[in-house]
Amino acid sequence: MICGFCGKEFEQKAHSQKYCSQECYKAVRAIREKQKREERREKAICVICGKNFKRQGCEKVCSEECRKVSKKVQERRCGNCGKIFMPNREHKKFCSEECKKGLKKVEIPNPIKKLNISAVARNARKSGMSYGKYVEYLEKNKNIFQVP
Repeated sequence: MICGFCGKEFEQKAHSQKYCSQECYKAVRAIREKQKREERREKAICVICGKNFKRQGCEKVCSEECRKVSKKVQERRCGNCGKIFMPNREHKKFCSEECKKGLKKVEIPNPIKKLNISAVARNARKSGMSYGKYVEYLEKNKNIFQVP
């Protein structure tokens, strides 16, 4: 039998043996794995626009425009007044310049801070929720300020 990699003649020990040694087998395997990696780079599809592109590393987007879209954050709560707004930049924390400068300082009461842990746990059990789920429920529904 002739080796499928180096071309040397060898005696086959098993009917499925194609290579003369482990070194030849490992070399062929390394070549195949490299080809598969190249194919994956060629077949990359942008997660934003769906266009095919060639990756340089482990990228998931095809261009700088798609990268900007993927980094955009949806709704965010203002760090000063608590109002929900859509940021136009990735790291924007305030809804306006007045809030950024601290001119519109508004204190929003937090119902969870006013309650002690045992009261929250007791109310969670009464409502049939876990402590974490109940706290999450209270945070989402800021209009609930009294403890039942």
